[in-house]
Amino acid sequence: MSIYEGFGYETSRGTSVFMIFFYVILALIIGVILFAAIRALYIWNKNNHSPRQTVHAEVFTKRQDFSTFRHNANNGIGHYNTMYVKYFVLFQLDNGEKIRLKVKPGEYDLLRERDKGMLTYQGTRYLGFEAQAEDPYFS
Repeated sequence: MSIYEGFGYETSRGTSVFMIFFYVILALIIGVILFAAIRALYIWNKNNHSPRQTVHAEVFTKRQDFSTFRHNANNGIGHYNTMYVKYFVLFQLDNGEKIRLKVKPGEYDLLRERDKGMLTYQGTRYLGFEAQAEDPYFS
């Protein structure tokens, strides 16, 4: 005898509504994970097949994207937060086109807005920026 019997939780074949709901949620979770993995592989492959380009560019703006996740403590009492930061730089090319690239924290710290130099990138992958020295008498 099921604990749900008499409460209308079973379908005509005897499958509980809970089990159907469980499998639907499980399928959605697996689908989201597969979608994220396939998307990441697609972007990685597209970047690998893109030409490596080195162009004259200017650091237009720098931005940080913050994400915070709340976790429960192991003992079940309390919680803690984990913060993730992504660093992005918007470069403006000589032809006026703007390219937004994700950079590592160390690179982000070294770049200054309005720096000019040679940008190297491949697809959406940042490879480096070599700033040109400015003449201190004209800046």
